[in-house]
Amino acid sequence: MNISFICSKGREFRAECIQAHLPKFVNSTIITVDAQKNTKITLLVKMLSLIWPIWKKNYLVFIVSADMLEFVSFYSRCAKVVCNRTIIDFYDIFGIRTNNNSEAYKKYKYYESVIFNKNKLFFARSFELNKYRKQLAPNGRKFLFIPDYYPQINKPTEYDVSHKYAINRIVFLGNFSLEYMAKIDKLGSDFEVDVFLWHGISPKQMEEKCRNSNVTIRFQKSIKVEAFDEVLSRYHFGIILISENSNVYEYSAAIKYMSYIKAGTHVITDPRHRISRWYARYFRNKLLFVDDRELQTLSAKKLNEFVSEHNTIDNAVRMERENCICLNLSSKFSKNLERFLYDS
Repeated sequence: MNISFICSKGREFRAECIQAHLPKFVNSTIITVDAQKNTKITLLVKMLSLIWPIWKKNYLVFIVSADMLEFVSFYSRCAKVVCNRTIIDFYDIFGIRTNNNSEAYKKYKYYESVIFNKNKLFFARSFELNKYRKQLAPNGRKFLFIPDYYPQINKPTEYDVSHKYAINRIVFLGNFSLEYMAKIDKLGSDFEVDVFLWHGISPKQMEEKCRNSNVTIRFQKSIKVEAFDEVLSRYHFGIILISENSNVYEYSAAIKYMSYIKAGTHVITDPRHRISRWYARYFRNKLLFVDDRELQTLSAKKLNEFVSEHNTIDNAVRMERENCICLNLSSKFSKNLERFLYDS
């Protein structure tokens, strides 16, 4: 059996997470493409060459980010005969942004609906995403929960910097909303917060929106996905917030947890996040739970105490325990994946 993962540059880690749990007899490769620069016909021919002949158990796994939506929608319409050998894994979701009436998001919603209707096999990176897709997809679709989880997360990071910023300088990486920014603004004078938005969002425009609402936030230059590890590894703590007014962050939060964890950064997060409680089972020493409606109670002293507490645990014993948990969990995912592939 052969599996080819197709993704945009910077999304390889999601492919690696799934790849790490494949049964040993499965051959796999990760292929990055630029769907905006290559013609749709050229990419279609390339994809079909990877999955053909159809009588063999060859699979394509599309890691679908915004720049891949149009092509995967096109592929789904034109390659119906091999869609039963295509697995869709959305990097993020787009159709739920119903409050955005721009032409771009109308197209996103259309492309997503085509993908749901033409394909039958899906991976989901969080419980919420799985629930969302089951609501939208027609009957007969198969979904498998594969979180952003890598069994060798304890290996030294490629971006192992010799020093980090002060512990009270924390990082927020993610979507913009005034609700999130107002919460961060409540952290108080103990903290400096560097806010990095997704690549392509203008920090100046966001700063102006905040000033108009009397919110003081320091925005940094937006960064590309492939630069996340290098930037995040400089911080002791990152923060993930909950939105009471929007479902988007609930659904996309899964991306952020492993962005922080794999960069060696602790995570300040709210226990109301279901996916945060899942990660805490395996990376408890990385997650500091704080109700983000009460962020004013957080202090630099509390962060120091959290780090000191986990540093007192014998590192060798902790890593042996975590590696054992990781291997057992990976084995469970491998069995689930094997059943999913052969029952398809």
